[in-house]
Order: sequence, then structure tokens, then C-alpha cells
Amino acid sequence: MTRLLVRARRLLSSHASALLKDAILAGLGTAATRAFLFALGVLVSRTVRDLQDFGVFSSVLLTVQLIAMFTGLGLAQTASQAIAAAGADRARQDRTVRSTLLLVLLASVVVAVALPALAGLLPDGMTRALPSDLVPAATALLAVQLAASGLEGVLRGLHRFRTLCVAGIAASVASVAFAVPLVRVLGVRGGILAATGFLALQSVLMLAPIASQLRGGLLPLRDVAHLLGVTAAPTFVNGLAWNLGMLLPPLMLARSAQGLRELALWNAAGQVRTLVSFAAVVVANAAIPRLAAAYGKPVWRREVRTSVATAMGAALATYLPVLVLARPLMGLYGAEYAQHATLLAVVASFVLLQVLGSALFVVLLSARRTWQTALLNALWAAVVLALAPRVIASGGAHALALAYLWTYGPVLVVLSLLVVRVLRTVPRAVSHDAAARAGQALEWQPQLGR
Repeated sequence: MTRLLVRARRLLSSHASALLKDAILAGLGTAATRAFLFALGVLVSRTVRDLQDFGVFSSVLLTVQLIAMFTGLGLAQTASQAIAAAGADRARQDRTVRSTLLLVLLASVVVAVALPALAGLLPDGMTRALPSDLVPAATALLAVQLAASGLEGVLRGLHRFRTLCVAGIAASVASVAFAVPLVRVLGVRGGILAATGFLALQSVLMLAPIASQLRGGLLPLRDVAHLLGVTAAPTFVNGLAWNLGMLLPPLMLARSAQGLRELALWNAAGQVRTLVSFAAVVVANAAIPRLAAAYGKPVWRREVRTSVATAMGAALATYLPVLVLARPLMGLYGAEYAQHATLLAVVASFVLLQVLGSALFVVLLSARRTWQTALLNALWAAVVLALAPRVIASGGAHALALAYLWTYGPVLVVLSLLVVRVLRTVPRAVSHDAAARAGQALEWQPQLGR
């Protein structure tokens, strides 16, 4: 017993305790956010009582995520790392905050203006996924999603995890007041507007505490160009490859024989599977600035072990209950959904592998192996996109889930080998300049979503 107490004290005074503290604060806010969006999906499904209509709701959300991937330019992850790397210079950090927020604002405005025009250029499959009468609502959702994502990245870089917690909880509770009547009256459109209102309220709550830092100058244009061209570029390529592999195949479901029905099932399983990834995402987001600051120091390897072990432990703690409760969890959306509990089990198994892969990605990125991860993601996405049409035609959402599961296995093996090599070859101490560059290069895969 004495030994256990000693070990517990060591844990509480270790790097793991600091990481867990940040993760818990961010996790409470993220939990509230996901709980609201999960409940919103269930509310829409129960209100429309039709797989086709819920499929339309799902397709709009997926299309918005896909377009946000292109227009966001990796700014949220870039902001988090650039701001954390500038922590030693308060004046430069404030300029970085203002510059990144301005870039996020510009991206949101451009999207709001351009999406209605771009919607007419979408291919047939995506036109079904984004009906013309829902384009205005989707445009508003996309704009506030970009703003909320950028603000979250800024607050992570500033280590304002308590603010993230308060914003997530307060917005989730307050948004119930307008979400229920909107969905009851407007159905699918009401669900999209409710999600938009929630993200807008959350953005305001995140922005308010840092309003005093918005006055002052910006980074020089040369530094902004470096931020976009050197730091954001690999972030964007990495995210582009991953999200193409994750978002396009589900949208292809809309073109299958029972397209919107299959997409509705996929979205239901996808919302529930976030229970597996939730804690791991929170741990990873809290670990990003810590890994950026620790690279080049003896504690880096300890931070690596802590972040990987904590992420996997958190994922396993939710994965097993999801497997056991797969049928009742799917049944929350309706009786017909409960018949597809195996879909949730396969999707959750894929996410478990994905959590480990994401934790290993963080290690590689903190060691400046950014383009290696981008190439690996691109190869995986190419395989998935090549297989998706045939797989979907043969078995719909269930076959697609199995394809994700077995194609990610080889990726995980390669990632493990790369991490072992990095841990063997990276020196235990590197120069201050190299550490700073690594802190700027580190970025978190947008694999698990918000």
C-alpha cells in the first residue's frame, strides 16, 4: 500500500499530472460540445423519423466539413503551434494571436461569399449531398465552424484550457433553449441552424476573454508568409490527405442504391464512435503545446510516452463499453438503426486504431517528420478512394467500415516503425533554434474532429 501511495504521489507531481490537468479542463468543454451535437443528431432523427431526411442532414454536415478542410488552410493547428512557440516573447505572441485571428476571419468571410457560387460547381454526388435550398444554412454553418476552430486553436496555444471548458459547457447548456424549437418547427434546416447558433455562441464565449489582446500591431508580412508557406503548408497537406480519405467515401454513399439511407446509418455510427475518440482527442490537444515546448529537452521522451499511453488508455476505457452497448446506442436514433449495431462495432474498432495512429503522428510531427506523415496519409487516402466505389457498391456503409479498418492496419505498422526510428536517432538534446523550429512545425492531425 505504501508503495502504491508513493507511486501515486510521483504521478501527481509528474508531467502526466500536468497533462491530465490540461486534458481534463479541455475535456469537460469538449464533452459538453459533443454531448450537444450528439443530442442534436438524435433530436433531428427522432423528429423527422425518416432515414432519407436524416441522410440529408448528415450529408450537409459532411459536406461542410469537407469544404472547411480546403478553406481552413490548417490555420487552427498552425495558430496553436505558432502561439505556443512564441510563448517566451509576450509581444510577439500577442502579434501572432492577432495575425492568426485575422486570417481566420478572412477565411470565414471568403467562404460566406464564395460557397453559394461554389455549390453550383459541385459534382452530381455532392449536389445531392448539399441540396440547393439548404445552401444558405450550410454557408452560415461553415463560416462559424471556421471561426470556432480558429479560436480554439488560439486558446490551446495560449494554454487557456479553462476558457475552452467554460465556453463549451455554457454554449451547450444555453443552446438547448433554441435548438429544440428550431428542430421541432424546421426539421433538418432547424438542426443545421441550431448547430450554427451553438458554434456562434461558443465563438463569442471563446473570444471575450482574449479581447484585450486584439488591440495592437500584427506580424510583419514576411512572418505571415512564413507562417502560411512553411508552417501551415505541411499542416494543410496532411489534413487534406486525411480528410479526403475520411469524408469523400461517406459522401459517395449518397450515390449508391439506397444512398441517403446508408449515409444516415454511417452518420449515426460516426456520432456514437466519437465516444471512443473523445478522450484521446482531448489528451492530444492538451499535449500539442507541451510537446512543442519540450522538443530538444531531456523531458521530450517522457512527454512522448505520457501522451501516447494516456491517449490509448482513454480510448480503451470507452471502446469496450461501446462494443457492449452498441445495439442500444444505435437504437437511440430509432428502431431501424439498432439493427445495424455491427456497423458501430467495426467503426469503433477502426477509431481505436486511429487513436493510436494519431498519437504516433504527434510524436513524428514533434520531431519535424512532417512531410513523412503527409506522404503516408496521401498514400492511405489514395488507396481508400480507389477502393471506395467498388466497396460501397458491394455492401454500402458496412463494407466501407470494414475497408477503413483493414486499410489502416498497414499504416499503423509503418507509423510504429517510424516512431521507433525517431526515438533511436533523435538526440536527447538539440539546439534552441532547432527546438523552436520543431515547435512551429508540430501540428495535430484533424483526424478525430472536434
